[in-house]
Amino acid sequence: MPRDGSGIYTLPTGNPVVTGTAIEAAWANDTMADLANEVTGSLPRNGTAPMSGNLAMGGNKITGLAVGTASTDSVTKGQMDTADSAAIAAHVAAADPHPGYQPEDTELTALASLTSAANKVPYFTGAGTAGLADLSAFGRTLIDDADNTTARATLGAQATLVSGTNIKTINSTSLLGSGNILVGADGAFQQMRVYTSTATWTKPAGLKRVKVTVVGGGGGSGGTYGSYSSSGSNGGGGSIKVIEAASLGATETVTVGAGGTAGNSSPSPGGTGGTSSFGAHCSATGGGGSPGTNDAHAGVSSTYGIGSGGNVNIRGNSGLPGTTVGSGGGAAFLGGATSFGSNALANSGTGAGGSTSFTATAGRVGGSGIVIVEEFF
Repeated sequence: MPRDGSGIYTLPTGNPVVTGTAIEAAWANDTMADLANEVTGSLPRNGTAPMSGNLAMGGNKITGLAVGTASTDSVTKGQMDTADSAAIAAHVAAADPHPGYQPEDTELTALASLTSAANKVPYFTGAGTAGLADLSAFGRTLIDDADNTTARATLGAQATLVSGTNIKTINSTSLLGSGNILVGADGAFQQMRVYTSTATWTKPAGLKRVKVTVVGGGGGSGGTYGSYSSSGSNGGGGSIKVIEAASLGATETVTVGAGGTAGNSSPSPGGTGGTSSFGAHCSATGGGGSPGTNDAHAGVSSTYGIGSGGNVNIRGNSGLPGTTVGSGGGAAFLGGATSFGSNALANSGTGAGGSTSFTATAGRVGGSGIVIVEEFF
């Protein structure tokens, strides 16, 4: 009977025998044949017979192996460890033929291709490419600064901007008559439009802002009848305003005030000058006309032209009182005073001169206003 799957041998049927049982060929030969068969299938310890099948170790070790020498010998774990270490060393040697040196790299090759020079620093211009940039002695003193305070000291820059100290305060005083120039805003002056009569302004493409100057019409002088002249009339007001393009309409109405009418020789007073304006943004009223006279030197008008809505708003000047030879008209800020007994210049905004005496004389006409639009792109 062969061994079972666990290698346990069981005697054939009829075994074991009891004491006194006679040996019979039937059962004894079968038992002996079975034993002979199992002994034959066993592995001799002296190695005189080879295995006739695979040897299942069942998870157990083969211990005490001798070091293999022939190509068909088994090897020990120690032999395998030695072989593995040798294989790893050979692989490393093949991958790094120059042990102890930096492996080849495209970025390092790009840097190595540069020729060093004084005050130059390398930088990458792309993947695997490099170039040299200037780095002056002053630049090195700046980039080694540890913080912004130290960097400002190197540059000589102010830490804080203080109005009146390192910031110029811009107002009507500093802009008018002082010679100062307003700089720093984006947009440059490109063109100026001068309006001497009422019209429509159209916003051009790309406009950043406008600077608008409006001047009201000057007053007319009164007539005279007698020995005394009339007084000069008052000048028109003025207004200046900077307006950003976003605050402007596609079009804006430009109104130019007319000069005040002349009084007649009855005598009658001169007319008040008309108001000039740029849309609803800024405007300037006209100067008052002077009264007429027939028996004494006439006083001046109490109505003054005045600007409104602008960044800078200006009052027109008063005319001169009457004399025996006439009087001068009041000046506007864009035009000087009118001479005795003269009409004011057109678009000057000045008041008319007072009429002369000793005869019935009509007054003089005041100067009309003007609107100037400066455009910045």
